[in-house]
Order: sequence, then structure tokens, then C-alpha cells
Amino acid sequence: MKNYQFIALLVVTTFLMGSSFAVVKLGYPYSSPLLLAALRFILAGIIMAIIVILLKRPHPTTRKEWGKLLIIGGLRTR
Repeated sequence: MKNYQFIALLVVTTFLMGSSFAVVKLGYPYSSPLLLAALRFILAGIIMAIIVILLKRPHPTTRKEWGKLLIIGGLRTR
């Protein structure tokens, strides 16, 4: 993956996480924060799995690729 593609994907994920703020804010009176977080992660996982299957994207194979994913995943959670 080229650097500009990587940066573009980071910007898109930042936008998506920021745009979910309003939906979460509306859901707090009706549900617990833990349930809302679990639903968001489950929905995101399902959507990502569908995209990976449809686009036939390969999984990371090297430690460097997995390391990038772990760093991004660890720093991108709220």
C-alpha cells in the first residue's frame, strides 16, 4: 500500500469515527454506553468482513504489516 493511500484511509476512518458521535449521543438515554460500544464494534467488524470478502483483499503476512495494524487499532479507539 502506498503512503498516500494509507493516509487517505486514516483520514476516512477519522471522519467516520467523528461522525458517529451524534448517533452515540442520541443513543445514550436508551442504552448503556458499553452496549452501544459493543454494537458499534460488531457492526464495524461485519462491514469490514463483507468488504474484505467482496474485494478479495489479502490479509497481512509480515510482522511489519501486523505491527502497523496493532498500532493503528490501539491508538484509534476512544
